[in-house]
Amino acid sequence: MRRPALAINRKESVDLLSDLVGEVENRMALCRGHGARNVWTLPEALRPVLVVDEVAELFLMADKSEKEEVSRTATALLRVAQLGRAFAVYLIVCGQRIGSDLGPGVTALRAQLSHRGATASTTPRPRT
Repeated sequence: MRRPALAINRKESVDLLSDLVGEVENRMALCRGHGARNVWTLPEALRPVLVVDEVAELFLMADKSEKEEVSRTATALLRVAQLGRAFAVYLIVCGQRIGSDLGPGVTALRAQLSHRGATASTTPRPRT
């Protein structure tokens, strides 16, 4: 699957994540067919990278009409995080504060991420 895509709204994100979940499921079937436990033991495979910049944008809702779309996004992203490690999908999630106040999907996603890093700005604040 070649998917050089940039999703700029939640609808595009859901579509892209759904395609990626399908790709992971295809890799699972391929591994089962070859008796392999993961893609690393198969012949050369693609290794997609999924970068989510400002993950909060995917979970915030303006009104209740967006609730189902947010839920589908959270479910797809969580599924990629769960299965991605074994099936060669690199997931990089960025955000300023990824906290439980964004909903239960974020808490579950944080639990699936294998590494968390944080940086702070060393630029001094201007004095007023």
